[in-house]
This record gives sequence, C-alpha cells and structure tokens, in this order.
Amino acid sequence: MPLRVLITPLGLAPGAVTTVLDGLRDKLKIKVDGVYIVTTSYGDIVSKVVPFLKEELYRCYGITDIIDKYISGTDIRSLNDFIEYMRICAGILKEQRAAGNEVYISTAGGRGPMGAALTVLGYIFSDIVKLIVHAVVPEEIEKQGSIKVLETLSEEKRREILHPSNYELVTLPVLPLKWTLDDILTTLEIKSTTNIEDIKRRLPHISNVVEDCIRHGLLKKLDDRYERTTVGEALYRALKAP
Repeated sequence: MPLRVLITPLGLAPGAVTTVLDGLRDKLKIKVDGVYIVTTSYGDIVSKVVPFLKEELYRCYGITDIIDKYISGTDIRSLNDFIEYMRICAGILKEQRAAGNEVYISTAGGRGPMGAALTVLGYIFSDIVKLIVHAVVPEEIEKQGSIKVLETLSEEKRREILHPSNYELVTLPVLPLKWTLDDILTTLEIKSTTNIEDIKRRLPHISNVVEDCIRHGLLKKLDDRYERTTVGEALYRALKAP
C-alpha cells in the first residue's frame, strides 16, 4: 500500500507545517505517514525549529518517519541556492516515485523561492503529486508563530498558535504537463540546429518542442547552435542530479 508523504519548506515558524497537517487531516481526511522537511542551514532552524517540530509531529499526529534535509547556505540568496534547494526536492520526488508513494506538497512556511520551486516540481512530477496546499492564518497568529515567540508562551497559548481553529487551507490542483521529466532533460540537452529533427522524432507528442523552450526562456538560439539560458541551466542542473 503506498504511503502518503508530505514535502514541506520550513522557516522559523513551525506552525506553518502543523496547520497544513491539521488541514489535510481535518478538512480533507488525509492522514500523512511521513514528512520531508527541506530548509536552509540557518542556526535557529537547525537547532531549535526542526527538533521542536519533530516532537510536535510525533505528539500530535504519531508521525515518526520525519526526514530533514538542508541546503548548505543559511538563506536562499542566489541562483545556486535555489538550484540546490530544487535539486534536493527533485531527489526526494524521484525516490517517492520509485517507491510508489503518494506525495502532497506544502508551500507554507520558509522563503518564497522554496514554495516556487516545490510548485514547479509538483507539476513536473504530477504523476505522484496529488495536491499542492497552502495554509493561511490570521495576522495575529502569524505574528506569534516564530520559534522565539513560541518559547515564551504558555503551553495553552502555544497550542492555539500551532493549531489555530481559524485558518484556511488553500488547495491547488496538480494538472499534468504534456512535458515529462525526461522530455525536459532531452530538450535542454540540444546543442545544434542539426539535432532538431532528432529531438522531434524522440518527442513526437510535443509539437514545437524547441520553440516552446525558447519562448519560455529555457533555450536561446545562437546562429546554428542552442544554449541553455541561465534559467534553463538552473532547471537542468536541478532535475538532472540523481
């Protein structure tokens, strides 16, 4: 029987994860079996937020299968940071596909680029990603959500912040792309105009395949050859990694 796995970013507010899990369980009747936390190496996240969250996930949901992964930097400040984050998440998705599991993606918490990377990957791996979700809480809850504030609160007040009764779970449908992971990698490996007909024969289900990559800013044409753009190179490096 396939497991249900949540992949989530994380910042300084562990409630971003617990509120999503509450919504999946209470609003959608989805019980998650395991959680992947993908975040930065920022000190308080590593030493305080992740241990705190792991304890909360076990206490409230009985989840023991929790894996935390980190980019090398303390923040996402560059394209390389973004590529590293995307590469880690793509690796997790490849593992879950091989295991035959169902994946749910959260975009709540952490930095904006984390949610953006996970959303793009959700569509690329739409065969296993069942839902992309985001939790919205009132401003007064959000203001008290950081680990530094939570540590000062009473247990009762902390429960209110981590498991608010007034929240909205936003769900995004995961519509399948006509491009598969292999399609994207094959096209981004094109080097010369002489390869175009070969690419089209290999990918007959995609019309104007090279033109699509150029239009979306992934490839650029230079005389009789093609090069990946900065964005195309970033996507290629993230998806190509094992």
